[in-house]
Amino acid sequence: MDVDKELREAVRVASRQTAEQVSFSSALAGRIQKEVANQKKARRKTAVMSGTIAACLAAAVWVGQQQDMFTMEGTGASQTTITEQTNTQVKNKVTAQEAFAPILGAVPELQGLRLEERGNVGDIKQVALLKGDRYEGEFSYDATTGQIEWYRYEKEESREGKLPEMMVAQQKAITFLQSVLSVESKQYAPISTHKLTDEGLRNGTWMNVTFQKEQEGARIPFDIISVQIDSKGQVAFFGRTNKEEQALLGKLTKSLPELNPSPTLDNKSMYYGGFEIMLGNADHEEWKQASISMTGKAEDLRAYRLIQEGDTWKDAPEALAKTTANDFLQDMVGADSKNYRYAYKNDTVEYQRYYNDLPVMNDTIRMSVNQAGRVVYYSKEAMKKHELASFPDAISAISEEKAIKEMEANIKLNYVQLFPVKRDERTRQITKTRPLLEYTMSVSTRQLGQSSSLGWYIDASNGKIAYLRGNNGLDYDRRNDAKVFSVQPSVTRSTVKTKEEAKSLLKKQFGVQVDSFMYNEHANPHPGTDQVRKSYVWTDNNHKRYEVDTDERTGQVMGIEMPRQGNQMTIKREEAQEAALEMLATYIDPAVKEVQLAEVIEPGGATPVSSGNWGFEFFMSKDSIPVLDTNPNEAYIVTVDPSTGKANGFDNRRETADHVELPDSSAVISKERAVEQYLRAMPLKLVYLLKNEDDQWLERPILAYIPWSYDENAGKHLHIDALTGQIAGEP
Repeated sequence: MDVDKELREAVRVASRQTAEQVSFSSALAGRIQKEVANQKKARRKTAVMSGTIAACLAAAVWVGQQQDMFTMEGTGASQTTITEQTNTQVKNKVTAQEAFAPILGAVPELQGLRLEERGNVGDIKQVALLKGDRYEGEFSYDATTGQIEWYRYEKEESREGKLPEMMVAQQKAITFLQSVLSVESKQYAPISTHKLTDEGLRNGTWMNVTFQKEQEGARIPFDIISVQIDSKGQVAFFGRTNKEEQALLGKLTKSLPELNPSPTLDNKSMYYGGFEIMLGNADHEEWKQASISMTGKAEDLRAYRLIQEGDTWKDAPEALAKTTANDFLQDMVGADSKNYRYAYKNDTVEYQRYYNDLPVMNDTIRMSVNQAGRVVYYSKEAMKKHELASFPDAISAISEEKAIKEMEANIKLNYVQLFPVKRDERTRQITKTRPLLEYTMSVSTRQLGQSSSLGWYIDASNGKIAYLRGNNGLDYDRRNDAKVFSVQPSVTRSTVKTKEEAKSLLKKQFGVQVDSFMYNEHANPHPGTDQVRKSYVWTDNNHKRYEVDTDERTGQVMGIEMPRQGNQMTIKREEAQEAALEMLATYIDPAVKEVQLAEVIEPGGATPVSSGNWGFEFFMSKDSIPVLDTNPNEAYIVTVDPSTGKANGFDNRRETADHVELPDSSAVISKERAVEQYLRAMPLKLVYLLKNEDDQWLERPILAYIPWSYDENAGKHLHIDALTGQIAGEP
């Protein structure tokens, strides 16, 4: 599935009422990711993105309807009533009502809101503010001390408009702080008041007033509080750094002296078993913002990114990057740094953990260093801790010879229409391509030398190959029904170059009259090509969308869709598949005579953000061999209404509209020779894996064989020419 498209679809299909009820917070994002993972683990593919997001967002609304219910993130329980907690668990803990009382005193309009716990990291709890079933805001507090970590109450109508003057905003912030912190507020002095615009996550503008703790006239580094005032003069956000975060930030300044010890706190939120804070630099001299993600209560640095105005860092030379990264690694990881080995430098400097002299995959550290010798990006992938005793002994692994036999049984062919041959040295844009018939272990993913994101591995305990989901959730390689379908494209081709022609096509294809609906049109360049897609869009009174997408230059119909009719799921796969193939023949490119299924998405119940259609995703095919563009993407997607059995959507995903002559497949080398050539460039390596093929953290590490290229090919996409046996690398 195209994740970006599914997300856009979810947003635009959602009704206004439901969209207003749902909180798109980082905590909810975490819940969505968790549910995606659970769906993968259960090998369900009912629209992994749209269906899962629908389920999660619907759950977010549903949870609000359950009085005295809350979701515990990071635990085995999904919903637990407060009354089920034992006396031991709640003994001596500050309740949400007690922690919230000072804010309630400062903002009386919050009276009557219901508090609902949504997640926790240790003793720090996140609580939603609900008015009935509607999300109004949130706060987080430490249940051992009662200290508020952050409070957010952002009205949509207050995110834009004329902001209060600087002195007015500062006085409102001081008054709020005095009310919430009482005597403690006297320890904090205002250090900055400026306009803050967040066009990304929060999508709004506020006056940000920052305070810093002072003792004996000296500022305490990173002990900061920010209060943000909206256009109505109300407090939209209050946040502070705790002692653990201050210590971690102080540790960071040893390697990053430019990190201002008196920053603004632009945002703070719960994030995947930890917290994420956004620091701002009011001076805007060397950097604009720093994004810092922490595990737990700032026990470990998960990710760091320094953002310059315009974000135009230039990379350091390799020698400088390596030296700087080595120093930073020691500062951040300490004695554990000896277990990480330098892997390579590509876009980032990468380090790999080793144990028993074997690489521990899924445990990598990456850094980017700018030309001034400063670390501007850092990420540490592995956060799950494993006892050394849980690592299996390498002696238990199957032999490499048995692993190679498994490779020979599973290596397969696929065509690449637009294999890159040449790139512009300055822009890195592909300037020349050729068709390629290749041998690959995974059609759904491209082979990348020494990649921590694997496309496949061989379990060293049983000798069986395991495939990860590919690009955008493609699960082609694990399917056992790679059936080929012959298609006969329609002789007459529909072309659309005007609004009236688009309207006529919708009536012809779906029998729908859209004259009374709201209309708009737009043109978007297609990523990676010179094609511009023109969209003609009608929206009915229920915010349901009818659309025709075209190639603006030729008028070729690239997509057409209408909403699902009803909520029934009465249509079986065979009937839906037949309808999908009929629709495919109507709009498929004329030169394509054969396709095979890349993915089948089962229907689900209709939700506010997903129609739950049947989805059939097709590769082009030649001689029963999949035909791909540069990336492993579906060539065509067709949706079928599960209540009517009629196709209601088509999307042409090809990266080229041109017909490409493909090589003859009758003279390919043998599978045995293909594997031999494969291993010349990417020999098998015995490693530890911390995640399985569904990207789930394992309870205990496993041994596996994976392809491991030599250093010169690390980070490069590699292909085996099935006609010559030569290794073809992308420029």
